Parts: sequence; C-alpha cells; structure tokens
Amino acid sequence: MDDRLIVALDVPNALVGLELAEKIGDAVNFYKIGLGMLTGGGLALANELKQEHGKRIFLDMKFFDIGATVESAVRGIAQYDLDFLTVHGDPHVVRAAKQGASGKDLKILAVTILTSLDRADLDAG
Repeated sequence: MDDRLIVALDVPNALVGLELAEKIGDAVNFYKIGLGMLTGGGLALANELKQEHGKRIFLDMKFFDIGATVESAVRGIAQYDLDFLTVHGDPHVVRAAKQGASGKDLKILAVTILTSLDRADLDAG
C-alpha cells in the first residue's frame, strides 16, 4: 500500500472518525489526527486505528511548551506506538520531544510556519 497518501480525520469526534476510516477501508493505510479532535477522543481513535486496524498514524498536535513539559507529553504519546508527532520547531521543543520519544519508533516532525500565516503575518512578526 502507498503510504504517501495521508487522510486527515478533521472531524468532530472519534466516532465520526472511525466511521470515516471504516468507509475508506483498505484504500488508505495512513491517517492524521489533529489537535481539534483531541478532546473528542482523538487519542483513543489513534490507538484503535493503530492497534486494531494496523493503520499508520500521524498525530498533529504541534506541542509547544517548556522542555520538561514537552518531554513528558511526548513520552506519554510514545507509549501508543504511533508513527509521527508534530511539535513547534523551536530548538528547545524539538530537543525535548526527541528525549521524550527516545527508545521508541515515534518520529518527531518540527512545524516551523503554520499554513494559516501569509507574508504579511510573517513581516509583522
């Protein structure tokens, strides 16, 4: 299966996300779950899709906090054996995330610029 296609489960909750993944079936093997679904059971959905359905999971959380907090949060996420996790690209955040994922297969992706920003936003910063 081609893992270059990642379907974003940008839906309100885990039940809707699971329904969508079941409709898609074997046509897709890789799903992204974002911060917006976290309080709607997103982490449980990520775990279920990974463990029970054998899917790959990209958890798009964009963590940003002090190093100790990021390290602890990533260590907690890493126990779910997911594939990718986003953090903000600040060097101390990336280092802390790498420490939290140490010994696990979780890949850390650093987000440097949000897609919602345009040139004027960057110039104003």
